[in-house]
Amino acid sequence: MNDYEYIKNEFDHDGVKAPESLSADHMRQLIRRQTSAAEDKPDEQTVWEKIAHEPKKTFWTRQLRYGAALAACLVMALIVIPAARKAVGGDVPAATENDDSRGSASAERGWNLKTFKNEKELKTAIDKANSDGWGWIGGNRKDASVTVEEAVDSEATAQVANDTVSDADNHAETYKQVEGVDEADIIKTDGEYIYHVNGDEEIDVFRAKDGKATKVSTISRFDEDGSIDSIYLDGNTLVSVGYIVDKGQRKSAVAVYDISDRAKPEKKGHFEQSGSILSSRMTKGIIYLVSRDNADYRRLRPYATKDGEYGKVEIADIAAFPNFPDASYAVISAIDCRSGKKMSSVTKAILGVADDIYCNQEHLYLACRDYSGNKVVTRILKTDLNDGKLEFAATGKVRGEVYGQFAMDEKDGDFRIATTSERNGEDVNNLFILDEDLNLRGRVTGFARGEEIKAVRFIGKKAYVITYENTDPLFVLDISDPDDPQIDGEVKIDGFSSLLVPLDEDHLIGVGYITGRMDEDEGVKLALFDVSDPARPKVLDEREFGSIESTAQYDHHALMKNDGEGYLAIPYIDRDWEDYTIVEDAEETDAYMPPESVEKGGGVLAFAMDDNRIKILEDHKIREQGVTRCTYIGDYIYAVTEDDGITGFKL
Repeated sequence: MNDYEYIKNEFDHDGVKAPESLSADHMRQLIRRQTSAAEDKPDEQTVWEKIAHEPKKTFWTRQLRYGAALAACLVMALIVIPAARKAVGGDVPAATENDDSRGSASAERGWNLKTFKNEKELKTAIDKANSDGWGWIGGNRKDASVTVEEAVDSEATAQVANDTVSDADNHAETYKQVEGVDEADIIKTDGEYIYHVNGDEEIDVFRAKDGKATKVSTISRFDEDGSIDSIYLDGNTLVSVGYIVDKGQRKSAVAVYDISDRAKPEKKGHFEQSGSILSSRMTKGIIYLVSRDNADYRRLRPYATKDGEYGKVEIADIAAFPNFPDASYAVISAIDCRSGKKMSSVTKAILGVADDIYCNQEHLYLACRDYSGNKVVTRILKTDLNDGKLEFAATGKVRGEVYGQFAMDEKDGDFRIATTSERNGEDVNNLFILDEDLNLRGRVTGFARGEEIKAVRFIGKKAYVITYENTDPLFVLDISDPDDPQIDGEVKIDGFSSLLVPLDEDHLIGVGYITGRMDEDEGVKLALFDVSDPARPKVLDEREFGSIESTAQYDHHALMKNDGEGYLAIPYIDRDWEDYTIVEDAEETDAYMPPESVEKGGGVLAFAMDDNRIKILEDHKIREQGVTRCTYIGDYIYAVTEDDGITGFKL
């Protein structure tokens, strides 16, 4: 329910008619007529913000129930015009015809990240955060205001996302979002060796030839209480990413190995920073590591390795969102893995946490969900990478929550982001386009009511969005005009896709879930979409595999794509599912017990598009062991089983 509807309901309760002049649309018209605006001080809250974001039941019950409803609303009408203009810092875009969510995206010119002169200032901010009951993700603040983020001028060069993996050496690469930006995974190959993080959280090195894999060495984890989670491969350099526990503190860690001799890997460098790993990327030999780290009175600043020594991050390298919603840090480090034993690095930290990241070769974006107000928003921090120098460049926010890295993208300096928000207790979905300073350019809001986003893919000047409740609509959005994005068309299908994979300019394949009784996800579903006519997208084919589940349904790294041969493959676990059963219940009849499963093995499912159909090239089964990853070298596909074995077969 928006503010006007809430006010109207309170008026109706007291038998007073709410004037239309206080509606949201009328207020927007008044705001747009204003021709001047005063700059707001970064840490001050306008009167309108205090009114608009005070908990509704508290404020309106106090005002309206004591007979002051009309007077309060007239005061609000007088305040909203200058104050809303001041809060936004420019003309507020008019709501579009389909703007059911009143979705918003905003930023201001200038700089609104709070910095600190000394540790005393930092302690004051953290103490306030913790005393206000923040300090945990999703916590409610006593001050429920949501300020508008400001931005700083910066140059932006787009890095266009590209799905193509190189087959020059005829071997697989990790399936990633952006060409030139590698993503960590539990398996890598260089065309001769396969590197795999095993169940003991160590790295096994296998020599692969003609479908057989022979182990030649193992790289131990960081320490007894540590773990290797994932790896990168850069020529004769192998990089492990994981964590260690030191005196009860969890640290994210990176180790670099020289693997010129695969039988005797040699450790060359080590890096640590405080907190748990959120995500990482690697480009041009530099690892960008992002961790979450809690802040409290015992440890005000995060820690990181610099010049071989582990110590506090400098005060000058710490900033905070205004009214940051969580007393925790997002710690960002750029680590040059080619710089030798001391591992040259730069570390920055931002108070306000992060939930997802998007990264290309020029910029890294942090997205942070803020639940502190009466509407969920996503705060965005843009960081210029500058070959590892790390400079905070702009901040902004959009209405709603973002789910996963594929819901974000940058092209030609514009940042595109898709979110799910709530209106009147019902999910709606939005797509926002922000400029290089994270100011709003265009938006499409309020589509797919009652559904939430399950998959997004930005490809050139199109965006493809999958939402789901009972069916799987694919929406095609034209974003060629960043100031005026439009929905071109949509098509529906049962189940839903959680990963969209472009095959060519006109076709997408969706990897996702069959949905069954009681909305349980039951098995793997493949769907082939024809998007050659954006206004009339079509489902050309769909295939269902009811007894299997695949890591690729929730982790895109598990998808294997061979562009040279034109096929894809996913690993899977095969299960025998028992049916739903009805049990007697004293309070509720027809109570359902969910199905149980018995694992009976796994395999690799290879498929391709052939004559506008999904063609299954091979369903290679492995008895008694599920398969978690697959990769290819030459004509052979290698399957990694749950017991850390590797077996190969020829397609």
